[in-house]
This record gives sequence, C-alpha cells and structure tokens, in this order.
Amino acid sequence: MAVNASTQKVAARSAAVGSMGQKYLACGAQMGMRLWVEKEPAMDKPATQREYETVGFVIGGRAELTMDGQTISLEPGDSWVIPRGTLHSYSIPEAFTAIEVTSPPAQGDGRDGCGDEEKADGFGHLRGRAACSERNRPRGSGRHSLVRGTAG
Repeated sequence: MAVNASTQKVAARSAAVGSMGQKYLACGAQMGMRLWVEKEPAMDKPATQREYETVGFVIGGRAELTMDGQTISLEPGDSWVIPRGTLHSYSIPEAFTAIEVTSPPAQGDGRDGCGDEEKADGFGHLRGRAACSERNRPRGSGRHSLVRGTAG
C-alpha cells in the first residue's frame, strides 16, 4: 500500500504552543487547527482583524464574541464563524476551551505574526516564532453565524 506523504499527525503533547497558550495542531495547505485549553478569564480584549476565516467549537466554559455591533454568547456545544477581515473581539468570563480551524492557516506564511516580533491581541491569535515550526506550516501551495447544538 502506498503511503500518502501529506498525511500528518500532531500529538497534542508535542504541539507548538503560541505565546497566549493556544496549541497549534494539524495544518494543511488550506486550513489549520488550533486548541485553546482553559483560556483564563479576560474581559474587554481589543478588537482585531485577521487575514483568514475562523470557525470554532466550544468544548467548555464561556466566551462572548462581538462583531458587527452584535455580541453573542458562546457556550459548550456552540460553534461560530468569523469571516476573513472582520473586526471582532472576545471577552472570556470563565475558563474557556475551544477548537478553531482557520483558512488559510493562521500559523503560516506570516499570518499571526510568524517571523515577526511577538504580538498580543484579542484572543491571542498568536503570534510569534513558536507557532512557526516546520511541522505546523502548511504544505503545498461579511457575515457571521452562531450554531447552537450539542456535541454528540
């Protein structure tokens, strides 16, 4: 059986960790995954814009996401979308665990500050050289929504 050279596994225990605690997980050419584990409470984070789209899923805790003049509460089982270039901010009233997927990958090609000085922003969409390891770099080449549901 032929082995697919693009198959990748990133063990959580050895994943690159961003300056604000996010773990950079599997990363492909078109999307990257990151995990926020027990992100500490923080209110009134500054608004930010990113050059990638983000979808996320809440595993535990609570956060509030503000964009387009609307604030939505995020609780376990909720998912969200932040379109590319949308100005947004988070407040985290209690320890928060979530998984996000970004497209293109947040941790590649200078997005999230790779290769630049460490920078801090809203939800810690990192930044810094720690997130730019070769194993986590990509290979190869208006509106938001909240979906409530239960993880099954």
